[in-house]
Amino acid sequence: MVSENIVISTAVDQPEYVVAGNIVPQDEHGNPVGPEIPYGPVKPGTTVDTPYGDAEVPGNGGDIIIQVKVAVDQPEYVLVGNIVPEDENGNSVGPKIPYGPLEPNPAIITPHGPETPGIVINTPYGPVEVPVNGGDIIITVATEVPGIAVYEKTAVDQPGYVVVGNVVPQDENGNPVGPEIPYGPVAPETTIDTPYGDAEVPANGGDIIIQVKAAVDQPEYVVVGSIVPEDENGNPVGPEIPYGPVTPGTTIDTPYGSVIVPDAGGDVVIVVKVETNKKSLISDIKDNPTTTQEVVLPVASSNNDGQPVNIDHSENTDKQLPKTSVSQNNDHVVISGLILTTLLGLLALLKRKNNN
Repeated sequence: MVSENIVISTAVDQPEYVVAGNIVPQDEHGNPVGPEIPYGPVKPGTTVDTPYGDAEVPGNGGDIIIQVKVAVDQPEYVLVGNIVPEDENGNSVGPKIPYGPLEPNPAIITPHGPETPGIVINTPYGPVEVPVNGGDIIITVATEVPGIAVYEKTAVDQPGYVVVGNVVPQDENGNPVGPEIPYGPVAPETTIDTPYGDAEVPANGGDIIIQVKAAVDQPEYVVVGSIVPEDENGNPVGPEIPYGPVTPGTTIDTPYGSVIVPDAGGDVVIVVKVETNKKSLISDIKDNPTTTQEVVLPVASSNNDGQPVNIDHSENTDKQLPKTSVSQNNDHVVISGLILTTLLGLLALLKRKNNN
């Protein structure tokens, strides 16, 4: 019997080789011009999509540097220069006359290709054509016939000197109060219009700082105080009543009537007239004894063996007045006196009987 060793090979999953990294946008000088954008994990050699176009993943992954061309604002191209009158020998025969700024004419298509027609301007020496790059235009003036242009030639084209910058609005503390507004290109010392008024361009251009006065909310002016009631002698006749905060000149209601708040606020003294001619109830009773009510009391007599009897006071009923709290107190005094008198009478009667 022959035995055979059979080897069975089992497949083992091998992890796929992938890489990762970042998309790094830079300008021509290696400066970053945007955030790094991660990619992966992906296989090496994979083409990935980026905001800057497709890029191929390196074999080892890692950063993929993409060079981005940064757009630079080009100032508007204008033409400036001077009209320079000279004689045949190059001597000046008149003052320089500045021209421009002028915008070049747009190119036109001709059978020979695109061409840009020159700009023709009028001068005291006749019409002349502005060079493509601007600059001084020398006009040769025949001395025999002054003022008439015989021919013209252009010196080395010198572009007109122009400057650019920004209008920068700031408050009194140097803080920005609005966006910067670019200006130019314009000639130095030109007056330009801004949202904050006219401004003169510096000789070298650059930022023009305009101080803007920022509006500040002013809090409303209010005052406080108290209503102080006093009599004619300056004595208080009631509690002080606080008022406010209110605007000066406001009319407020008080228990003593309406008053106007002073400009500076503070205490408002109100003179209250106090009546001093009224008499008290006790004084009134003393002055009018008829207000005291008669009271019916039991009285002892020698003929009734000490039994109480009623004394008729009907004759005085027409003089009685309604009881008051003061008259009631007086009644108590009268009653107490009558009771004491009665008791003394009873004691005297008993003593007499005992003596008999």
